[in-house]
Amino acid sequence: MVKTKKGYGSSASVVVGIVKAVNQFMKLKIDKSKAFEYAAKAHFEIQGSGSMGDVASILSGGIIYYQSPDVNWQNWKIENSELYHPQWQAYIVMTGKSVKTGDKLKINLTEKFYETSDEIVNKIKALNQKKYFEQKKFQLFKKLILANQSLLADTLPEGYVTEKLAFALNIINRQENLVGKISGSGFGENIIVFAKNEKGIKKVTGQLARKGISIEKN
Repeated sequence: MVKTKKGYGSSASVVVGIVKAVNQFMKLKIDKSKAFEYAAKAHFEIQGSGSMGDVASILSGGIIYYQSPDVNWQNWKIENSELYHPQWQAYIVMTGKSVKTGDKLKINLTEKFYETSDEIVNKIKALNQKKYFEQKKFQLFKKLILANQSLLADTLPEGYVTEKLAFALNIINRQENLVGKISGSGFGENIIVFAKNEKGIKKVTGQLARKGISIEKN
């Protein structure tokens, strides 16, 4: 059996796990802020690049709003989000193509890209502050996730959306109660899927499998 890298942020998971284990074993009472700082610095020392968003998400769990630190390891932010309705679920779609994220971080993006991306993220955050019926909230959430995905696809170089990623995004996003977005750097690896319920998941699982694409519940 040929094993493929899933792209789950395994190296960041190990670093966070070690920090938490040492904290618990030695009864250091390290708070979340310090735990992130120690784990992020250790991970960066080994990897040499990255936003440390994987460290932040693994440490916090759930959906978070994250602002990466500056060159002096200052001005970073982690905020947990309560966007989810209790019945919403997250899934990972894996195409089986591993990508070294660090190689893609050299791509230069315009200020306009960052402004538009921040605008979309802030609109997603704002969904928490208003009360919507579940279906209406999911529709708005889906619209914003797709806007973010389109921004990335229109800005990044050819090859960002591989053939398998394009196929999976197409069948997933045709389902009313699902929305999918390429995770990480793109050019392969995974799609993160948010599901209002499992009904749509059952419809796409077989289609994905026929293309050698797997889906797992997060």
